[in-house]
Amino acid sequence: MNNTTGIIVGVLALLLLVGAFFYSGLGEGLFPTTATSTPTGSTDNTDNTATGSTPRAVTGSTATPTDTTVVVVGTVTPNGAFTNYWYEYGTTANLGSKTSSHNVGSGYSPIPSPAYITGLTKKTTYFFRLVSENRFGTAAGSQYSFQTTEGVPAPVGSVPVIKTVAASGVTRSTATLNGEINPNSATTQYWFEYGKSRDLGNVTTLASAGNGSTNGPAAVTLTNLDANTTYYYRLNAQNQFGTVNGTTLSFRTARQ
Repeated sequence: MNNTTGIIVGVLALLLLVGAFFYSGLGEGLFPTTATSTPTGSTDNTDNTATGSTPRAVTGSTATPTDTTVVVVGTVTPNGAFTNYWYEYGTTANLGSKTSSHNVGSGYSPIPSPAYITGLTKKTTYFFRLVSENRFGTAAGSQYSFQTTEGVPAPVGSVPVIKTVAASGVTRSTATLNGEINPNSATTQYWFEYGKSRDLGNVTTLASAGNGSTNGPAAVTLTNLDANTTYYYRLNAQNQFGTVNGTTLSFRTARQ
């Protein structure tokens, strides 16, 4: 056997020895490998939970009836979402009729929620309860009753007429919200809702607009606002005949 043949035989023998070494597992780990895993799913950690909850409705236990009408007043807490309320009523505990709905905004404070019910029969017992609803659900208050009268005339007046107008005195941390109100001859109170989105969410303290029959100003000054920020707001008002909501406007605080 010549030298060339000997070299070839030696190389083949070496290759066979190395192959046997790795096949037996003795060489495992000498050369690292890269493993690729296929995901079985994905997780979205974004919190998309909407803030807010089902509103709270509290029916007022007293009513102010006349021969054919009644004024009932309860309170509704919107709990962070735009909330409507109405009253259900009837001559039996099954009720059966309801008033038109009114909006009390999206705040977290109890808002007086009156209704003026007409077309009743004199000297008759009626049952009633307050119901409220927002996108999270519906809540009903307790049920009470009243009896219409004989010889008591219906009250004079109607729901207020209001208008939200432009904010004034806007600085980096303060602004005055403005509006106009006609109480329409019934004692009327008003408040503003405001917030950093059209959902609003904050409410100002209730203020009196009197009981006149002409337009008058409504205003409240906000403090501790964030600079260079857009705020949305609207005027709301109510009297014994119902609740009304103004148009939503906006302003932007100063940068500095």
